[in-house]
Amino acid sequence: MKKALAFLLTILLLTVSLPGVAEEWEDAFSPTLEDQIIEMSACLRDAIVAKDAEDYKQEAIILQRITDHSTEVFPDEVTWAWSVLGDLYAEGLYHCHDEEDWRFEKTSLEMAVYCYEQARAIYWNRKDLENRKDKEYMYFQADIAFKLGKIYVSSAWKQKDYPKAFSCFLFASLLSKMEEQRIEAHYQLGLIYADEASDLYDLNKARNELYGAAHAGHEAACQKVKELNGNDAYEWALYYLWDNDYIAAAQILIPAAEQGDVRCMKQLGLLYQSGQMGERGALYGDSDFDQRKNLEQARYWFEKAAEAGDEEALEWLEGIGTEE
Repeated sequence: MKKALAFLLTILLLTVSLPGVAEEWEDAFSPTLEDQIIEMSACLRDAIVAKDAEDYKQEAIILQRITDHSTEVFPDEVTWAWSVLGDLYAEGLYHCHDEEDWRFEKTSLEMAVYCYEQARAIYWNRKDLENRKDKEYMYFQADIAFKLGKIYVSSAWKQKDYPKAFSCFLFASLLSKMEEQRIEAHYQLGLIYADEASDLYDLNKARNELYGAAHAGHEAACQKVKELNGNDAYEWALYYLWDNDYIAAAQILIPAAEQGDVRCMKQLGLLYQSGQMGERGALYGDSDFDQRKNLEQARYWFEKAAEAGDEEALEWLEGIGTEE
């Protein structure tokens, strides 16, 4: 209780006579520390979203003072302060001043990363906090991870750090509260997989991430899919199959298979064998098809692929005999 009171008095003293958001926060004074944090957070978040051109120096000073407090007593408040301070640096609302940041010798973007990493470290270094089942806490951490990922792959960053960016975007793609952020995270993961300069280069994984983002309406992901797939009928069929659109996939696979594309022959065989094409087949806009296996058609396409020299198709053809 004494520590909480001392912390509260420190914040009150810091806000006296400060302009801008700090003054608004003082006017909206609430008797509890949590309410004060919420009030100041709302004001600063509005400023960050609006990308206000003002330099929030005084507000940043308050945040820096909060970060000086014990994470043992105020883990959530200190984590929040580091995060918002990172936002101010990242959005250019608070700029590095040599006389203030001489301890770090970092650019504003580097300071943003430093702040975000500090916010994450509070929890990763304390098992009692890391194991919390608080959903809002996980959403908060996912948001920080997403922002870090964006910086690590930014052209403004000193050198793209793919491993760190990948870790951050993966965390955000799984746990972010915001759908738009999750979609963007999947898109960014796709770009990392698709970049030959990345140690994680894998076009199959890249397509999987990008397909999901593209089907969710992400325009840049759609463009990247077009760039990767080009005129490859097989890959476009997989794109539609990713979304379980068997009719669109069939419209691409059947003509390509008839023209000799072995991969399309095999894919058609698998679809017929699994029942996803049905006995009638998902042919050219015919939505009224059943979901029963068509082993005759599966055998036909596996035979065509085997005749073209595909050994895997020959193995699958032998497997059909065990199903009949």
